[in-house]
Amino acid sequence: MATELDCHPKAAVLGAFESDASHAKGERRVAAGGLLCPPTLSTHGYEVIRRDTIPEMRAVLVAFLLC
Repeated sequence: MATELDCHPKAAVLGAFESDASHAKGERRVAAGGLLCPPTLSTHGYEVIRRDTIPEMRAVLVAFLLC
């Protein structure tokens, strides 16, 4: 979906959600888990993101919710 919107998503592996969702996921009680997060660069206590990151993430989320 993000690729269709001309975004450039990157795959990542997340071991645990560190929440109640982790327990349900661990017992295979959920269909799937997903995480949408902005790519950041942490430097000197500040998080740096590309200028287009937030609008691109919004577009992906809206497209997902409307499909």
